[in-house]
Order: sequence, then structure tokens, then C-alpha cells
Amino acid sequence: MRALVAGGGGFIGSRLVRALLNNGWIVRVLDIQYGELVDCKDNLEFLGVEATIYMVVWLTEIL
Repeated sequence: MRALVAGGGGFIGSRLVRALLNNGWIVRVLDIQYGELVDCKDNLEFLGVEATIYMVVWLTEIL
């Protein structure tokens, strides 16, 4: 399964991202920064994109 987590670099979002990755999901994170997720960067199922949700054009590219 796939998930796009907007705000995944924050406190709650980063915990959601880790839980999804631990359950085998392919996770894409959209946030202005994803510093809380430094430890997830080596996971093959993780892609972090530093952007805002208003950059809708990118959504189709990262999914």
C-alpha cells in the first residue's frame, strides 16, 4: 500500500510515517522540512519531498 503524509516531518506526522514504514507501506512525505525523519532516509520505501501542499503540481510526480 502507499501513503502520502502531508506534514510528515512534524511530531505526529513523523510517528505516523514510522508506523506505516514498519507495516510495509510505501510512504511519501510532503513537508517544508523533514528533520524528524532523518533516520528514515535510508529506507527504500521512504521519499521525503521538501515542499508545501500548495505545490499541487508535484503531487502526481511523487505518488
